[in-house]
Amino acid sequence: MNHARTTTTDGIMSDSEAEEVLRPEQTSKADADAEADPQASLESLKRNTLNRNLDSISKVQQYLVDGETETAKFRNQVLKLTQNYYIKSSRLSEAEIVELREQKAVAVVEADGLMERLCQLAYEAFEAERKTHFTHPDGAIKKEPLNLMSYVMTLCQNYSDQSEQFALALSKNQWVLKLCSEMQRDWADDHLADKLPDLVNKRLRQSLSVVYNMLFKGNSEIFFNLVDYHFVDTAQPYLKSGSDRFRFSAYLVLVFSCNEEEASRLLINEKSLVTFLVENLSSAHRHSSRRSNGYHVIELAKCAYQFTKNEDNKDILLECKILPVLSDMLQSPPERSDEVSMALKIILSMSFNSACSSNIKEICGPELRSLRSNPQWKSNRDLEAIQYNTEEVYTTDGPFIPDDDNERGDLRDVPLPRQRSVKQNLQLGQSADLPPAPPPPSAPPPTGSSAAKPPPPQPLVQAQPQLPSRRRRVQPAKPQVWVDFEQMQDSTLDCMAKAVEGSAAVLMCVCKGYKESNFCRMEAEYAVRRRKQLVPLLLEHKYKPDGWLGFIMGTQLYYNFSRNKEESFAKLVGYLKQSVLKSPDESIAPVTQPVQTATPPKPRPPPEPAYTKWTSEEVLNWLLENKLPSHLEPFKLEGRHLLFLLKMKSQAPEAFYRLLEKSLRLTLFHQLYDFVEALERL
Repeated sequence: MNHARTTTTDGIMSDSEAEEVLRPEQTSKADADAEADPQASLESLKRNTLNRNLDSISKVQQYLVDGETETAKFRNQVLKLTQNYYIKSSRLSEAEIVELREQKAVAVVEADGLMERLCQLAYEAFEAERKTHFTHPDGAIKKEPLNLMSYVMTLCQNYSDQSEQFALALSKNQWVLKLCSEMQRDWADDHLADKLPDLVNKRLRQSLSVVYNMLFKGNSEIFFNLVDYHFVDTAQPYLKSGSDRFRFSAYLVLVFSCNEEEASRLLINEKSLVTFLVENLSSAHRHSSRRSNGYHVIELAKCAYQFTKNEDNKDILLECKILPVLSDMLQSPPERSDEVSMALKIILSMSFNSACSSNIKEICGPELRSLRSNPQWKSNRDLEAIQYNTEEVYTTDGPFIPDDDNERGDLRDVPLPRQRSVKQNLQLGQSADLPPAPPPPSAPPPTGSSAAKPPPPQPLVQAQPQLPSRRRRVQPAKPQVWVDFEQMQDSTLDCMAKAVEGSAAVLMCVCKGYKESNFCRMEAEYAVRRRKQLVPLLLEHKYKPDGWLGFIMGTQLYYNFSRNKEESFAKLVGYLKQSVLKSPDESIAPVTQPVQTATPPKPRPPPEPAYTKWTSEEVLNWLLENKLPSHLEPFKLEGRHLLFLLKMKSQAPEAFYRLLEKSLRLTLFHQLYDFVEALERL
């Protein structure tokens, strides 16, 4: 169910702002009779509204077939089709209205060629008037072409909000995408100069709304369908608009469409808009309607969550005091559990940032502890992950810097005392000393030992639930695989730890959704800490890894499953057998019990320079001797980290300098120069 917008055209433009003509002034006689008669069936009321929608679709299609698209009758039928979105009934619940609108949206999508032709007509109307702004020389509005474009855009706006199926179909419609992108591009200067009529400005902001509604679905296919239309570039000028609503409309488009580099460049200075978002989130949470300025609290929370996908944005949210708002949301009553759930997702995403992590513990700590003792929430995996991030893993060990040997797949697990739990081992970044698993039922009993022989390490497939065909494609092959979310029981993080520690390699199903998943990030970073070999599988050909995922992948080669899947699959299986499992002819038995620790350590490479053995205290002395910035002290760098940085500088210089700037915060030229010079003198 879409919480965000059920009584407005969308979260950017409210119904009150749309032209009155778009609203039906009265209900049909059949609906009025059903509404007035308490004995009338709700099913008949629903049937009437759906049939009216089908009737409008049929009549519009007939006009299109007959070529009568220039007539007033045609425009009136398009208007009626658009008005069918609005449902006026006190007998229907919000959920029932949402369901009816979804059914109407599907009917419009499935009407053969309807939306393609309507959007083409809307684009042609814009094309004819793009220079005149739909105005006569005397300033009067050209109503007929503007009204037709308005009806079609409102139809797109409403149903793209309501239905993901409609939004996906719309993202493949070249006419509406051209209309929105060219309107934003061509009218930006005139809008900023305040030269557009009000009605035209409304259509312009509606174009931002249509794009935002599609992006809001979080569907990767929609996202990549929109990439070629460059909405990051077309929306950016409106951040300078004199209208706060225009600025926020453009801002939301950018939040959902920017990559890491674009977000750092375009969004970092828009603190006032982040403040607007946080203030409205707080207001919507406190209000009985759960709305503020037409925005639903869950919609605002999802926007804030999307905003956290960029590392720099987390610091901005912290400055704009979102944590006290999230703390309040964590205390929501049971009937508002969706607010608690969204607050946990935002907090977890922010907890990967060290500055945010300490503040989360201070500001949200009591509420998080209360939830952990609440039967309804104590098993929530977001809550569990927040506890790891804020209490141990990412705050005490310094910055996340992988060892260079990780890329070579060295499995150097060091057993710990048996009394330590898997959770403790995950927090400390060390291997768990798990009890051996019993043999499978079909296996012969072990001889010469009271314990079963541990199974060999398996490849771990790290994917998302939305990728069933690709992840299961690996399973019939000879190497036995462990799919992360399919074989998890009990604690999510315990299972992740066991799987990573018992794996020979981790197959990363790389895509946009993977990069934005908090749990994929935790598992991937833990795999690097455990020195497991990472094997990236690219699933989306337009996706370019950035942020934390781009840093982990570095310059590694990947298997491209976005194009020739069969060829890539054959290469992958051959690589796993020969280079990872080291047993091309050996069939690996299925894992029916929790996986065990990895194989014994491989021989150490030849001795390395003395500084590679430095402790964090010795590195601190090196920092002081070279008069390097004092803010590096809390990172607790060790000698092995310095070695990795030197190798990274040689092998991946762009990633190296990006790491110094983003992770070590060496943003000033002289700081950067001094650090690199000192590093090269080692």
